[in-house]
This record gives sequence, structure tokens and C-alpha cells, in this order.
Amino acid sequence: MSRALQYYIRMLQDETRNKAYADAIARAVQPGMVVADIGTGQGLLAMMAAKAGAKKVYAIERVPESQALAKHLIARNGFADRIEVVEDHAEKVVLPEPVDLVISEILGNMGIDEGIHPAYTGFLANNPHDASGATPRVLPKRVKMYLQPLMLTDAFLGAWRTTIDGLDFSPALEISTENLTTSIDLRRPQRPLAPPVLLEEVAPGITPDPHPESWTAEFTIDRDGALDGFWGFFEAELVDGIWVDNKCRQDCSWFHFFKPCQPPVPVQKGQRITATLDRLGATHHHGWDVTWIPQDEKTEEQPAA
Repeated sequence: MSRALQYYIRMLQDETRNKAYADAIARAVQPGMVVADIGTGQGLLAMMAAKAGAKKVYAIERVPESQALAKHLIARNGFADRIEVVEDHAEKVVLPEPVDLVISEILGNMGIDEGIHPAYTGFLANNPHDASGATPRVLPKRVKMYLQPLMLTDAFLGAWRTTIDGLDFSPALEISTENLTTSIDLRRPQRPLAPPVLLEEVAPGITPDPHPESWTAEFTIDRDGALDGFWGFFEAELVDGIWVDNKCRQDCSWFHFFKPCQPPVPVQKGQRITATLDRLGATHHHGWDVTWIPQDEKTEEQPAA
């Protein structure tokens, strides 16, 4: 169970995330509801739902270590009579009774890239609200995914460009950076070179179309600088007016998608570029890639890394 304890540390320390979910669940759960928590992890959201008045919570989890941790914490917090840990995949499980509300925090660094949409879609197909086939309410109600060009401050690549005791570490960046920086901690404010572009907005389990294989974004550079790469982030509206995101904040438990330009590319204010984010057949962003091209130039696309 030690790996599970280590894995959930950042989540437990994310006060912004935890408060948003607590407030949203308290608003969404009505006394007597049956709730499903998909990917319950350590059981936090399931216990929040029980605390908010749910008569029954099905805490669905497929990872054995997390199952054991959730069972232990649920029992020790006095909710074992109302929360049942279900050892199964969300897409396959069929619960013994209709569900009123589905909650989850299977949000990846890009929001959609831990499979929240297909997980909800599969679960809702097998677990309607009632005999009429009505769809349960879902939380989060929508997830937005963004891409933005950045000039870094001192995060990751910036750190490699420093000199320590007269020693130059920048030659390390001459080595291929493929997959090296696809997950990066950008909790410190960076220097955006253009406003972010919304790539996709999805209502988990409700939006009918599957995710596309690629997204295209057009940017107009609004400051002179150097393009270090493109980062991605998400915003999720849990219930009306209550949001959680992985923008730059110190207590953020999520990391960030980042594809570097190596070496950095000089850019000027007013310059227009088009970037394409491609899934390359992968669900998680670790397998995704970004290519980009200046709109005003008829040149071949350039890889961001």
C-alpha cells in the first residue's frame, strides 16, 4: 500500500481541488441519493458524498492497492455501512440499483486524457437512472482542454540553461527531448506568448462524439520573445459555477502537458502560428505530439520537439 500512499500525497495537499469538490458534492447530493464514484482512489469523494447525505455510495476502483486503502479509510471514518467499494472497471460494472449521480476526479493533466469521457459513457450505458433509461447527473458537468505557447521562466528547460559554478549545463538540451518534458510542473507563473485556445469541451458521458485524433489551434503572438514550447491545461466545471483547474497555482496536484521547442524559436509580436496537437493513437498525453507552422510562411510543419 506504500505506493498508493505516495501517489495520493499531492491530491491530499491540493486544498483548492479538495474544497471545490467538497462544495460541489455538497450542492449536488440530495438526501437519499444513490451515488457512484468512478475511480475512487483513496475514497475521498465517496466519503464526501456520504457526508452530504447519500444513502448509498458505490466507490468503484480497479487498482488493488487503492481498493485496500479506500476500504480502510472508509471503515475508519465510519462510512462502511453506506459506502461499498466495488472492485471493477467503470466501463464494465453493473450496479444492483439505479444511480442518481456520478462523480469522479479521473482528470488527467489535459483533463480528458485519463479517459473520463469513455469511462462515463460506458458506465452510463450499463447503469441508467431508472427503468425509463433516464441518464444520471454527472460531476464534473463539463471539461475544457486548452493549448498555449509559452516562454518559460526557470521551470525545467530553463533550469538546464543555467550555469552553476561556471559550468554550462545547456548542452544537455542538444540531446533529444522527446518524451522528456511531456509532463512538467508549471505551478510557477510562466510567460505566455499568446492567449490560450480552447481545443475541446466535453460533457463526460453525455457528449455524443468521441475525441478527435488531433486538434488545431491558431495563435497571434502578443509579445516579442522566444517560443520554448506549448503547454496544455484544463478547466472542469463540477457543478454550476464551481470550477477546478490545473493552471499555475502553488497547491496544484496536477502536472502539465508540455512539448518543447529545442532550441527555442524567436518570435515577434503580431506573428501568427498554427499548432496541431496530435494524439497519435494514444489516450494519455504522454503519447501526444505538437507540430506548428507560421501562418504567413509556406514552409513544412516543424515539430515542437
